[in-house]
Amino acid sequence: MANGSLSSGQRLRCVRHLALILGFVAPTVGKMNSALKALIEASQKAGMPSEEREAQRRSFAYGNTHFENPLITREMVDRAAESLSTSAGGSDDGAE
Repeated sequence: MANGSLSSGQRLRCVRHLALILGFVAPTVGKMNSALKALIEASQKAGMPSEEREAQRRSFAYGNTHFENPLITREMVDRAAESLSTSAGGSDDGAE
């Protein structure tokens, strides 16, 4: 494995272990506990205001780009988002 990367099997074991530690998965692999299942179902039914969706989108963009390049700032992401919004006519409803 190059650069100390994990195999897919090792990554899966790490994810399962972390999930068990956090209490998100029942000890039987592949079975969700009822509390997590209820939360997932509720989140799928809940709507998200466009302002919150835009904040989540920017946070996602910042997190992923800053991870790769620490010189990226939230202000840079905000400027890019404003520029895209202006050039796209200001619509941020997520419709394509």
